[in-house]
Amino acid sequence: MTTKVKPVRISVDLPPRSFDRLEQLEKTVGASSKADVVREALKLYEYLVGLAVRGSDFQVVNKTGETKTLVLFTGLDDASAPGA
Repeated sequence: MTTKVKPVRISVDLPPRSFDRLEQLEKTVGASSKADVVREALKLYEYLVGLAVRGSDFQVVNKTGETKTLVLFTGLDDASAPGA
């Protein structure tokens, strides 16, 4: 028998521009709710932070093959890694 975990409800105050961005992301990715967008964003953020604290760099390659290095996080160390 599977035990269902009760979700924790939070409330977040967003500036209007941030709320508009959240709504646009919801539409762009076809999410069923803003909460789904936030859950997926949190998973991605946690994954990227984990890579960053382990020394990974992040790069974006555009359609022409041009590469740009991204600086996403500063001030991280191994103790900050998710699950550390």
